[in-house]
Amino acid sequence: MKRILTLTRWGVKGIGEISMVGTSAAVGNAIFHATGRRLRSLPITPNKMLEALRQPV
Repeated sequence: MKRILTLTRWGVKGIGEISMVGTSAAVGNAIFHATGRRLRSLPITPNKMLEALRQPV
């Protein structure tokens, strides 16, 4: 049986994505607790933050 090995363009397997799963949720929750505004789309950019802060609650 032949194994097919899929590597990235740098010649490595993608394993770092596993640790990134909770990171965006943690950052989003930290922003919500600091500002009271929930940002639900990624990436969270400074422009999105400013727009959310300008919106009425």
